[in-house]
Amino acid sequence: MNSFIIERKEWLDYFYTFPVTCLVIAICIIVWLVITYKGWSYYDVGCNYDCVIVDKETWRWISSTLSHISLMHLILNMYSLWNLSWMEQRLGSLVYLTWNVVIAFLSTCVTLFINYLQLTVFHSEQVRHVYLVGYSAVLFGLFVIASQHIKVARIWILDEVLISPIWIPFISLGVVTLLVPEASFWNSDRVSYLFR
Repeated sequence: MNSFIIERKEWLDYFYTFPVTCLVIAICIIVWLVITYKGWSYYDVGCNYDCVIVDKETWRWISSTLSHISLMHLILNMYSLWNLSWMEQRLGSLVYLTWNVVIAFLSTCVTLFINYLQLTVFHSEQVRHVYLVGYSAVLFGLFVIASQHIKVARIWILDEVLISPIWIPFISLGVVTLLVPEASFWNSDRVSYLFR
C-alpha cells in the first residue's frame, strides 16, 4: 500500500516539476486513444495542403500535431519529449510552452509553404496526397534548441564518434527514420509524418 502512495507521489512530483511535458504527453495519449477507438486515419486528422488551405479546415493545424497514427510513432515521440523535459525545468514552463506552440505553428507554416511551392512551381500534384501527423517537428525544433543549451564542445556517440551537439537533432532524425520505416518526409507516395 505504501509503495503505491510513493509511486503516486512521484508521479505528482513529475507533474509539478514538468507540467507542460506531462500535459502534452497526456493529451497526445488521449488523442491517440480516441483516434484508435473511432477507427480514424491520417486522412481524418492530418494536415494536408488542400484540407487546410483550400477547404479552410484550420483545426487540422492542432489536430495533426497532437495526433499519432501508430503506437510506435506515439511511443517514440513521447519518449523523446520526456527526455527533453529537462528543458522545461531549465527554461521555465511558460517559455517551454511558448517554444512548443511557436515551433508547432512555424513547422506547419513551413510545410504548407513547401507544399505550395511544390504545387505552383514544380507542378507536383502528389503533394495533395501527403498528410502530416505527429509531434516530430516540434521535437526536432526542441532538439535544435537543446543542442544550443548543451555546455560541451563535443559529445561521444557510442564511445566511438566525437560530434558537435548541433548534429544531435539530425542523428535523431536518422535513427527514427531507420526505426520507423513508414516515416518519411520526402516520399510523397506515402503518409508523411516524420517531420510533424
